[in-house]
Amino acid sequence: MIRALVLAAAAQASAAALHNARGDKQGIQWGPCDLDTDLPVQCARLPVPLDCTNHSSNETLKLDLIKYPAQKKPSQGSILFNFGGPGQDGLHSMLDYAETMAPLTGGHHDLVSFDPRGTGRTLRFTCFDKNDTKGPAALREADIILPSSSDTALGRLWADSSIISESCYSQLKDIGGPVGMAFVSRDIMQIVDALGEDGMLRYWGISGGTILGATVAAMFPDRMDRVLVDGVANSHQYYHSLGESEMFDLSDNTVDGFLAGCLAAPQNCALARDGRTVDDLKDILKGLLHQFKYSPKAFNGTVIDYAHIKGAFLGFLYIPDLYPLLAKAFDSLLSDDLETYLRITALRQVPMQDQAILGIRCGDKIPKASSLKELEPTFDLFRDETEWFPDIPWTYHVMTCAQWKMPARERYEGDFNVKTKNPLLHLSFSHPSNCTDKAIRDFFLEGVLPEPGTVCEPNKPIFSAPAPEM
Repeated sequence: MIRALVLAAAAQASAAALHNARGDKQGIQWGPCDLDTDLPVQCARLPVPLDCTNHSSNETLKLDLIKYPAQKKPSQGSILFNFGGPGQDGLHSMLDYAETMAPLTGGHHDLVSFDPRGTGRTLRFTCFDKNDTKGPAALREADIILPSSSDTALGRLWADSSIISESCYSQLKDIGGPVGMAFVSRDIMQIVDALGEDGMLRYWGISGGTILGATVAAMFPDRMDRVLVDGVANSHQYYHSLGESEMFDLSDNTVDGFLAGCLAAPQNCALARDGRTVDDLKDILKGLLHQFKYSPKAFNGTVIDYAHIKGAFLGFLYIPDLYPLLAKAFDSLLSDDLETYLRITALRQVPMQDQAILGIRCGDKIPKASSLKELEPTFDLFRDETEWFPDIPWTYHVMTCAQWKMPARERYEGDFNVKTKNPLLHLSFSHPSNCTDKAIRDFFLEGVLPEPGTVCEPNKPIFSAPAPEM
């Protein structure tokens, strides 16, 4: 996310679809989508086994599928997409990304996605019924409390997380097991078979979708064709740790890059003035966080506090093109212009998470904890990884998963040292680069990997333009 993008070969929507699909010789029956879009998409429903571990059961569930047809001929088959989370729905995400992804892949593939289990209409994971007031209240509180916001916050979060876990179990104990990465990996291969192509998986997984990509590759290594994992997460930690400490292992470097980029383009960065250095800017930001931690302010019905600022900070760091706006937001706080700050941060404020991420993530996690004390080593790891974001924004996820009572009925418990039929490609395109775009096209069209260690420079540096008026 800072200056350069390293490419390497690695061996490692609530939308209703109108047509049912069948995994038989007739294949998937695509038809019009009941979606608010002008894109030329098609939709289908595919029945798959509800419980892949119960071979005597004939129960099925229907996956909602969406297809953005190839824009060029001849078609080279389909690429399946998972947009992350876990818990991101596939149908609405395809509407958001299709016109970007199609040219990146070369335009010769159908782009296909689906709502994974726990999302959309596919076993939608909703923990709270209309009579449950304690669960939603605990979730709202857990979402806005950060462990470092007070010396009692961790204990309060543990108690809130216990309520969330219990509410989810009470509401979903009969259906909670058939979600998780392993079953979704099997669903993916059901889709591949129903597509009736060559029986090989072509896949692009983003963020949490990289864990799904690693899982399906480990479970079905001989059926991998061209698999791209984008913004790679640590799959081993996802399954085998109480919390993924590597999630933010480069976040402090990203902050350093944001601040250095600001000073390198002072004409486009509101914070770059008065001879400030990177260390000066760090002190200024830490001072703001300290100020709002102990003296929050209210404006137009919104409380601006430590958690609000930290959440916005993290959200903007994902998109380098927004760095000028992030700098302007901080500068607005310095001048007490709360209206401008809120207008800017509304673009990227980290929202309260859908419960699907809990159902999937917590069901997949193997270790558990019976007390807050057992989690202390995990929080120590978070603090070791990052100075800026050891508690953003998923601490309650860690605590809820530690107390989770609905393990996935199948969890992948092997390693990821498998040799796939074809190598996987890992990269990121969060900062656009023609070099990166070419690598993606060459990979999907020709199966060509970039040379190991290839470095792609972004098309433009950060802070290459001023912040727009807000």
